[in-house]
Amino acid sequence: MMLSRRTILAAAMTLAVSGCATLPPVRFSPEEIAGWKYTGTKVSFRPDANVRWPGRDTAFAETKGIQQLASIANPAGGQSGQSDAGLEYSQRVEKLITTEPTRSEYLRFLQAAAVGPIANAMGNELSGRMIGNREVRVEISIRQMAVWNSAVRILVNFTPVLQANVKIIDNKTNEVLAEYPELTTVVPRQGGVVAFVVETALQRDDFNDLTTRHAIDVRNWLFKTLI
Repeated sequence: MMLSRRTILAAAMTLAVSGCATLPPVRFSPEEIAGWKYTGTKVSFRPDANVRWPGRDTAFAETKGIQQLASIANPAGGQSGQSDAGLEYSQRVEKLITTEPTRSEYLRFLQAAAVGPIANAMGNELSGRMIGNREVRVEISIRQMAVWNSAVRILVNFTPVLQANVKIIDNKTNEVLAEYPELTTVVPRQGGVVAFVVETALQRDDFNDLTTRHAIDVRNWLFKTLI
C-alpha cells in the first residue's frame, strides 16, 4: 500500500509531539479544585489543525459524492488501473479536506464526531471529583490529532496522538482558572499483523482509548496525581 504525503507528514507529527513536557502550574490546590462543579466540555478544532483520521476522511468524502476506492477503480485496468484510481481518490479527498470552502465543513464534521466521546470521557474523570458549587466547564481546542486505520497500522507502527489546548473556565465569570496550552496525549500501539489481531481481539478502539487517556491526563494535571 502506498502511503500518502499527508500520512507521512502526520506520522512525523506523531513522533514530534510524543516527547515529555513540563506540566504547566495550576494555581489552585486539589482541595480547591474538588470544590468546583464540572458541567461539561466544549470541543473545537483550530482552523489550522493537523488531523489524520482516515475513517472520518472517507465518511466526509462520501457526503460530497466522492466514493471509496472500490467504487472508482477501473476493473479492466488491472493493478495499474487500481493504483491510478487509488491515487486519484486520495488526491480528491486531500483537496476536499485541506482547501476552502470544504475545509471548514470538514472540521465541523470532525467536531461532531469527536465531541461526544471526548465529553463523556472527561465527565467520567472529573464529575465525581469536582463535587462543589463553583460551576466550571472544560474547553478543548484541538491542534493535532492522528487516529490510524487498520491498513496503515498493519504496515507501520503509527501511534494515536491528540494535542490540544485545554482550559478550565468559570461558567459565571468566564475567567480562565487553569490552562494547559499543548496537552499531548499518546496511546502506545504496536504495528504489524500479530499486534493488530491481538488488539482487535481485545476490542481496542484507537479513538476511544485516546479520549479516555486524554481525560485521565487532564485529571492528573489538575489534581496532581500520577496514574
